[in-house]
Amino acid sequence: MANLALVAVEDVARALGGNPKEATPESVAAWMRSHYLKTGAARFNYNPTLKAARLVAQGKLPFDNGLSMAGSTGSRAGYRQNAAVFTALEPYLAGIAGRGYPLKFAALKIGSVGGTPVYVGVKSAFAVSRHGKASVVVPNFRKSSGPTAEELGTACSIAVHSVARDDLFGADIECISTPGESRRLERDFVLLRQADLRLYTEAEVVSFLSVYLRAVAILAEEGAPMRSPGLSLYRSVDPDAPSLFGGG
Repeated sequence: MANLALVAVEDVARALGGNPKEATPESVAAWMRSHYLKTGAARFNYNPTLKAARLVAQGKLPFDNGLSMAGSTGSRAGYRQNAAVFTALEPYLAGIAGRGYPLKFAALKIGSVGGTPVYVGVKSAFAVSRHGKASVVVPNFRKSSGPTAEELGTACSIAVHSVARDDLFGADIECISTPGESRRLERDFVLLRQADLRLYTEAEVVSFLSVYLRAVAILAEEGAPMRSPGLSLYRSVDPDAPSLFGGG
């Protein structure tokens, strides 16, 4: 069942729309009613691929072992899809093996509604270093319910402002996408670097998330599910911490 207390950054970006500067609490709430709250629980996720890719990027696991891990762990319903995504990542992972820096998934706390904290989930599993410059890697593995190109810029903007702190403050961002036709198991691979994305400033991201939080409040008043989420796979990122958007 959907839970508004922890929503994936991809869905937050989709709710904000192709031009998040025009989003309102009402428009975001309408999207969430039609596209998020009506969906059932996901049958699987891409955590097995992310965990295996993290190890390969660190140089701790050969690609073939990572493929086996991605395609045989987690929900059985996702074995084939995770294996297909991981296979598509092979050339990318081959180029960064040993240059990865592990990251725990981030849960960005954006406020509270009715006493329940509200988080945006960012599943960036690693950063990569090239020529002394770090890039936070944002995955986009969904086949049919992922963000559009415009919405992906919003998702990546939220992600980098959530994850790029402390040692990663000032890091670039790159997005690894694995699009595919709905009837075909095989996936393609697309790497989007920072210059390929429409990114937003810190102030704009804060504004977008304020609109989103007000939409969550509207939906909660209507009785939408708000349960304290399990964060065992995440590190909680508090926006009140001075290092979130400003370093130090």
